[in-house]
Amino acid sequence: MDDESEVVVKRMLTQSGEDAAENENGILNLIKTEILHKDLKPLNIFVDIEGRMRLANFAISRVLKEDEATDFTDPKGTPNWMPAEVIESINRNEKCRFKKKSDVQVAGMIALFISTQAKHPFGFSPDCMGNILKGNPVNLGNLDDLHARQFITRLISHEINDRPYAHEALEHSFLNNNRYNFCYM
Repeated sequence: MDDESEVVVKRMLTQSGEDAAENENGILNLIKTEILHKDLKPLNIFVDIEGRMRLANFAISRVLKEDEATDFTDPKGTPNWMPAEVIESINRNEKCRFKKKSDVQVAGMIALFISTQAKHPFGFSPDCMGNILKGNPVNLGNLDDLHARQFITRLISHEINDRPYAHEALEHSFLNNNRYNFCYM
């Protein structure tokens, strides 16, 4: 990943502004709140003339109540930019359990997409959604930076319980420029 891509990815994931209502928060900061976006994709991220990233299209988003952790709903989203659990619900023709970690997976997809200059981590149609379902990130190897790859691998994990919560991802050394503050497992 070149330095410019790394800066863009970090800004997209972490940028926080003074007014969340103006969508100035980075994706992970948004997910850290009680908002489920449910339609994250590159086309919903804008950069204003001052270089601030803005998240758009909250049409199918939902604000969770204080005691909620899941939105039980019909599966929605944009093909190729849906988390595995939403695709599974579509295939089973049943309601979906959309959680905060669902948005985390797609945030990771977008991060790799930007880092690799428009290579979707799971390939392109017609194989993309199948690869998401299988947990097969075919383009992860295009990311040369090992630290970034380890971070994004956690974000895009097929198993929802293996993904970090947004607040955990925000503490990751990749986002905090401390490349040596992580352990190998």
